[in-house]
Amino acid sequence: MVEISLDGDQIQTKVLGWSRLGCLKSHLEVPLAYVRSVRTDDLPKGFWIRLPGTYIPGVIKAGSYSNGGGRWSFWDIRRTRDKILVIELSGWKYDFVVVEVGNPATIEMVRRALEPVRSTHNQSRTH
Repeated sequence: MVEISLDGDQIQTKVLGWSRLGCLKSHLEVPLAYVRSVRTDDLPKGFWIRLPGTYIPGVIKAGSYSNGGGRWSFWDIRRTRDKILVIELSGWKYDFVVVEVGNPATIEMVRRALEPVRSTHNQSRTH
């Protein structure tokens, strides 16, 4: 499980407890400018090469994964999958960050943080 907070123009993702061992990471700093979307359903498919990470079918998927074609994702999910946050990215080292969060309201917090970033991108494209 992770704890997500916002710090300026970044999403701070802190890996909690035993998850640090499975993920082999303690945190990620995701720039808001690279976020394409956030959602709670439709997990990304095809990320199966674990480098490094932990995978026990139906129990845990944690760490960095590749699809073998140059796309990367970071995962920290368990069997209960009821509080999953999927962050889709473009132009960053990961294409997806898929994590289990303790607070289901986290997705709305991230969506609200994206609104000013998206409006800035849209204004710069029209000028």
